[in-house]
Amino acid sequence: MKEEHLEPGWCPDCGKTPYDIKKGKFVCCSKCGRCKGIDTSEPLTEKERKLIMTHHTTEDGWNLNLHADEIDEDEYKNIKANTIDIGDNVEISDDVEIICDRLVIGEGTVITGGTKIMCKNCHIGKNNFINGAWIEAALNAGNTSIHIGNECLILQGARLNCNGKLVIGSDVNIGQNVEIWTHASSMDVFNGYPYVKSPVTIGNHVWITAGTTIMPGTTVGNHIIIGNKSIVNKDLPDGCFAAGAPVKIIKEKCFPKKLDFKNKEEILLDCITEYTKLLDYKPFNAILQQKANSLTIIMWAEDRGITYFDLENRCMHGDINECSEDFRDFLRYRGIKIFTGKPFKSIKPSWYTLATKKKGLFK
Repeated sequence: MKEEHLEPGWCPDCGKTPYDIKKGKFVCCSKCGRCKGIDTSEPLTEKERKLIMTHHTTEDGWNLNLHADEIDEDEYKNIKANTIDIGDNVEISDDVEIICDRLVIGEGTVITGGTKIMCKNCHIGKNNFINGAWIEAALNAGNTSIHIGNECLILQGARLNCNGKLVIGSDVNIGQNVEIWTHASSMDVFNGYPYVKSPVTIGNHVWITAGTTIMPGTTVGNHIIIGNKSIVNKDLPDGCFAAGAPVKIIKEKCFPKKLDFKNKEEILLDCITEYTKLLDYKPFNAILQQKANSLTIIMWAEDRGITYFDLENRCMHGDINECSEDFRDFLRYRGIKIFTGKPFKSIKPSWYTLATKKKGLFK
């Protein structure tokens, strides 16, 4: 292995194993075989040089690959951060603003709709969709931090305060105008008014519906739905439906529900029926059919091959194209999410395409 010809800071196998200059060798990161003596002499591409630097793990568990002075400014011109790790197939629209010390964004995540992010530490996992949210912390609040898991949906007007530590699990849906607060202080504390700063934790598989407020110091468990405009000022146990201001547990241990094959088959057939009607407004033809005795949908899209959607195991295979991606996005809309590491994409219906070509009544 001719390590003297390899550039310190990069591993040509996985791009993440650091070259330890002091030890004079590559250090195992468990992501490639460099430490096992595998020699890969292929040089890095220019893009890899821009997107990869020494990989390390900080004391609080943040995995960081990219220093800000190495970022492609044309691709991520609206990000201002000191240390950055951005995965593959990440989409950040031009109207987004991000200011952080340390920023991690996992593969397949989309951030759009004028989202604003300003805090010290921001970790956003894989396959998230964040549209028009405000994630913020006060500059004098210290080591401010938000950690968002995978496969979450955060919609317009959501305000996530992370003056205290805010942890959001995976498969969490946060509706429009939801507010999550880790800090509360406005009035004169010498006159007895409160100062509160306490972490908030949201579990996995949680739906926080529109207009709800989560108060500081709250822990929301797993598999929970919270009704519209609730004020959550206490911990919520796993599996419940809760609503109200202040919040009350309406029903316990109701999620997740176990569905039998017949129930799931009814959902599958309903998806086929609804999407078949939707095809009247799409610029392509397709046929959808249930595979016999299974929870798999077969899609034949004109001259574009056959795609299989396994709803039970949440996967797809066969011919992957814009038509199959459109149906994958439709399934997401119906509450069946198949993640592939790429953002969801839909084909615009004909009425939308026609309308956007118009000059408008007042132009």
